[in-house]
Amino acid sequence: MNASPRIVWATLHDPANAPALFPQLRLEPPAPDWPAAASTRRAETRVGLLRDAARVESLEARPQSSFALRVTGAGFSGEGTVKRRIISRVISCGSPARHS
Repeated sequence: MNASPRIVWATLHDPANAPALFPQLRLEPPAPDWPAAASTRRAETRVGLLRDAARVESLEARPQSSFALRVTGAGFSGEGTVKRRIISRVISCGSPARHS
């Protein structure tokens, strides 16, 4: 994905995007401290016939580099991480011209 960290962060945490990003979760509105690390949100999981209350916890929240969360319910637990990697490119333009 070629996007600035600010765009990625805003997309991940815009409540309007939650159904597309996490289709198995019906998230309650976020508290003011979300997505700070250790903050939590309540949700309902919907996977097949499974319907269960869940807790979503922010494990790591670094807007310039990564976001990690854990989703825990009565019979399951899962974690997800989004990390930004900087890929550097070296472009060679040849040797500089010499002037006498």
